[in-house]
This record gives sequence, C-alpha cells and structure tokens, in this order.
Amino acid sequence: SSDVCSSDLEEEPTVEAPTNQFYSEHIGVLDYDLPLFDGEGYEFSIYWVKLGAMGGAEQPDKKDLLFWQRVQENLGITINFEQRSEAVCAEQYNLMIASGDMTDLIYESNCGQMGSTSVYNGGYDKAIEDDVYLDLTELIPEYAPNYYDILMHDENLRKDLTTDTGKLYSIAMVYDQPQGVREGPLVRRDYLEATGLPVPVTCEDWTEMFKAMKSNGVQFPMGVSNGGDIRGGFFMNAFGTSGGHAFKVDLATGELVYDGTSDELRDFVEFFAENFRAGMIDPDYAYAQMFDTSLQTSGATALWGGMDRDLVMMKESYDMDLMAVPMTYPEGCEAPKQFSYEYARQRNSGLKNTVVTTDCLEPEKVLQVLDWFFSTDGASAVNFGFNEGESYEVVDGVKQWLPLMNTRNDDLVSYEVIYALDEGPGYQIVNKRNPVSEDYVIEAKNIWLDVDTSKAMYSATPTLAFTAEESEDMASINTDIWTTVATDISRFMIGEQQLTDETWKAYCDKIESMGLAELQAFYEAAYARYENR
Repeated sequence: SSDVCSSDLEEEPTVEAPTNQFYSEHIGVLDYDLPLFDGEGYEFSIYWVKLGAMGGAEQPDKKDLLFWQRVQENLGITINFEQRSEAVCAEQYNLMIASGDMTDLIYESNCGQMGSTSVYNGGYDKAIEDDVYLDLTELIPEYAPNYYDILMHDENLRKDLTTDTGKLYSIAMVYDQPQGVREGPLVRRDYLEATGLPVPVTCEDWTEMFKAMKSNGVQFPMGVSNGGDIRGGFFMNAFGTSGGHAFKVDLATGELVYDGTSDELRDFVEFFAENFRAGMIDPDYAYAQMFDTSLQTSGATALWGGMDRDLVMMKESYDMDLMAVPMTYPEGCEAPKQFSYEYARQRNSGLKNTVVTTDCLEPEKVLQVLDWFFSTDGASAVNFGFNEGESYEVVDGVKQWLPLMNTRNDDLVSYEVIYALDEGPGYQIVNKRNPVSEDYVIEAKNIWLDVDTSKAMYSATPTLAFTAEESEDMASINTDIWTTVATDISRFMIGEQQLTDETWKAYCDKIESMGLAELQAFYEAAYARYENR
C-alpha cells in the first residue's frame, strides 16, 4: 500500500517530469504502489450513465470493459457500476437523490442539460448545503495530491472546477491542454478547384466562392447546420457573435456584452441573408438533424463543418476528397473576432465530474482511487491502456496508439472504449490520436488550430453558476428573451422580415424592453463571482 502525501498550496512542488512528451510536468507528484489497500481491498459504487447509439453503437456496460476490469485487478478494488440509459438517466438520478439511497460516487456526464453548471438543481454549493454531495475542499489536497497539484497550476482550470464560494466539489476529467478547435470547415476539393479561385480567406472571399460554385451546378454551396452556420461557428465567430441570445466578454475591457442585439450579430445576419437569398443555402436547413449528412453525401453541398473522423469517413465510405480550410474573418481583420472559451482556454469539459455523495463511508479511500488516474501510471493507462503491444507502442520513447484503437469491433464498439478510458476521472491527452492518424487528418487539425486568439475582440463566456434564487428570479425573463431572439433573428436570416436600420432598432428596443438590463445584472454578478474564485 502507498502512503498518501499532501501538496502545499504555498509552495511550488518539485516535479520530475515523466519521459513521455505528452505529459505535463505536474503529472506524477505522487505515484502509488499497487494494490492500493492492504487486506481485503476496497469496494464502492458509482452511478454512470450508459451512453446511447451516438457514434454507431450503444456502449457496453463499464463492468464488461477490459479497461475497468484491469483497473480493479491492478488497484485491488471492486467497483459496482449502477448504469442507466440516456433515455432515463436524469429521471433515475433525481429518484436516487430523492430517496436518499445513493451510490458512493456519481459520474455526472449526460445526466444534465448541455451548458448547465451542475446536474443538481441549484448547483454544487446547494448540493453540499443540502448534504447530498461532499465538500471536498479539505480532503482533495491530502488524499488526491496529483489532481490537486494540476488545479493549483492552472488558474482557468481552478476557477472552472471551484464553486463561487470557493469549494472543491469533484474529481473532473482534465485535459493536458485546451482542446482547441475539435471540428472545422471542410470543403470538397473538386468543387473548389473547378472554380479556378484560390482558397478563400475572408468572408467576402467565401461569398464569391459560393457564387462560382453555384454557377458550376452545386445546389447549395454553403452547407450550414440547423443552427444557421457551418458547424463549429465558422462564420458566426468570424463576425464576432454566437448567433443569438448569449453574453460574451469584451477582451479590451473585460466586461460582459449582450450578443443578441450586437452589431456583430447584425453583420452575421446580413451575410447569411445575402447568401440565403442567392440560393446558396438549403431553404429547409432549420429542420435538418444535427448529424444528417445527406446533402454532403449526395453532392448537393460544398462547404460544411466536421471533425477529423468525418474527414476519414467521407474519404473511406464515399471516396470523397475533402480539404480542411482555415478559419475565416471579415475584410479588414486578421483573425475571427470571437473565439470559444472552451476551445481556447478550458481544460475540463462541462459536467464530466465525479462527485462523492454523503452516503460514501470512506471518502478518503475513494479519493485515493480517483487520484491514481492522475498519477504517471494511471495517466498512461487512461490514455494508452495497460499493455504495450496491445493498445499502444513506444516510438522514440513516446507512447502512441496502435491503429487498432481507431477502429471498431464486430459490434461497432470502439477499441478506444475497450482498452483505454473514453471519458471519466483522469488526465486526458488531447492529441493522443495524432501519431497514428493519416497525414491529411493531422494537416486538417493543424489548419483548424492555426487561429491567433490574441487578435480577437471577444470571447464566449465560461460556464457561469447562478444561485437557486437567481435562477428562479431570472427564469421567465431569460426564456422570454431567448424565444424572441431566436424567432426574430431567424426571420431576418431567411427574409421573412426585411433587415433595415429601422427594423433592427425596433428589434433591439423590443429585447431591451423585456428586462434585458435586469438579466444582464444577473449575468454580471455571476461573472464577477467567477472572476473572484
């Protein structure tokens, strides 16, 4: 068994960096001797949502995966997984909390609504106050020193994983670096080359490209998703907007700005409306499913957004030669006017938190188990699996996935899920696939990541936490404004309402009259608390 040491907030720890180039210098503050506990080991339970068919197959139960079996064998522990499908996971979570008969741990991913700060109604502070989740502020430094050291060396990460009252509430899934742009614009090379025009740089260049493609017979050159943009916010971010009801941070002043009535939103709407009128966009775009690729595979569109796996799928399944193109911006700019906080600065992913419930009788032990995932050996197993030659190889001293990890078995289950940790508590390496990816995939990622965020005017806000009282007080205002913005902006975009100085002013006046100033005060208070964490 291992002795557990604590990290000191006041002192910079001395860390010997592991040889693997992927690892942060703050991995391996404490390495553990296995098994973790003498005697009969340790047994605990965890509630974990069983993910659905997104990606091709329903994921198997965690207890049936080699990774989790090996975790238990190596650490000398027993994990009882309580799993529910995505269709009923939120309901089952609420029933479990209401009954007072909880698992020791809850992994919150997919239990809550996208963009929420907590699954628990009222947030993490309320969950702790209600004696449902444990306050881990005093426990983590002593019993999870690897995890704690990572938090203490990244201000953004620490803020994102601390409540407004300064409490540590979870062991989160942490990335070795901000994820960067996980998806980006893809264009059919043959359609682009047929125009004889160079790869577009500015938004205005793209308008000319779409016209040329249209004249060559491409039905809808601009393949937007149901949100009205190339997936990933290609044109919206270029103009400096999120496309509707949202707040953003003015990087020059540090102040919150409402986006739903901004000049930047109007610029994007005018750009979209021009292309919509010219027939560059499918008139039924708003009714398309998120991952519907029928226009792409039929050849009806030329530019759309996708991830690296979409690039591979289109090439292998449809023999389609796609090329990644750089992020765009309006003429007179040098970069997109806005960037995503998540892509540029965030090293955790929302709601991928493992919380300890008050039913856990030995939180010190469970925290040691979770902290192992952030040790040198644990981080290696999380990302590459346990056995060299099976899931990974070592090339010039660097661990790399074997090609097997990018494939699926006969049941369409990803080998990544079988041999390594797809998501959960642990230190995740963002670019672990790159060494075994095709050159064209690596090139695409490099093109998408080549964004100078220092030249942006705005950042999207980090996820903000509202008190239960604030959430209740602002709910009706927030809903009413969101509905009105979504409806009116859509009408401007497709030409149901003419966009002029007068109609835009009337729209802005209407939004402001609905209590926008009051709503902004709530957001500013939450943002100030975030900044002061």
